Amino acid sequence: MRTVSGFALVVSLAVAVSCADPVHDRAVDALGGEKAGVRQGPTHRPGQPCLTCHGGEGPGDLEMAFGGTLYAQQDSDAPGAGAVVRLLDSKNHTYDVTANCVGNFWVPRGAFASVYPVTAVATVQGFSRVMTTEMHRDGSCADCHVNPASAASPGHLWAAPADSDLPASDCKGDEDVKGVASKLATCTMVTPSCAAPFPTYTKDVAPILEANCVGCHQAKGQNPNPSLTSYRLVSALKTRVTMNTLVAQCRMPPPPLDPLSDGDRQTLACWIAGGAKQ
Repeated sequence: MRTVSGFALVVSLAVAVSCADPVHDRAVDALGGEKAGVRQGPTHRPGQPCLTCHGGEGPGDLEMAFGGTLYAQQDSDAPGAGAVVRLLDSKNHTYDVTANCVGNFWVPRGAFASVYPVTAVATVQGFSRVMTTEMHRDGSCADCHVNPASAASPGHLWAAPADSDLPASDCKGDEDVKGVASKLATCTMVTPSCAAPFPTYTKDVAPILEANCVGCHQAKGQNPNPSLTSYRLVSALKTRVTMNTLVAQCRMPPPPLDPLSDGDRQTLACWIAGGAKQ
């Protein structure tokens, strides 16, 4: 009897221990306490990794698929209140969600049946920034986007240039966020079939950029970096590779703008394949 009772006790303790996740518990504890004067809810803990508490393991009640905080500018703690974050999955489905008065935004689990990888576009007061990398499994933005920027982090999420004049946020009480799922016009990856003579910048590429890209990618545009106003700038290796990847994957021009035509994307790909001649 003593042996059976002792065995039963050991089993009971093993089951109890197996139900806990000390790694997750430590991650929750590392977030610290609530900020004074801010209760738990839609406006609490801006800038923290939302899915640590809301990813299904608790202690947050609302389970999220994606969540983060958007700031107005790169070197500012001002929130990107009212900004629209568009998530774009590998099947060309989108989900638009509006950041609340502290910049918090989230997508409840099950609201967006996304297929990874997923990218994002953030738009505030007419300014847009496109996520140039991909989320492959984790929808908690602050797991990667941590201040200050460093070799390990690009810094917090932001949308507007430093010199933009954005209205201050007037945050009164808890504010929820709104989201809606949608689908973009069909845009499939282009597999270039290129042959000499290859396109040139002056004759073939510049007109495409002028009609679709330079309005934003110039010194006085919404997204001056990178500038696409000259052959020297466009032919830089990093710019060429980035441009081709984003255009081929239908992430530039940013949604909800229409993607480039198949023909224009083919021209850009073949220009790069042919050595990016002027």
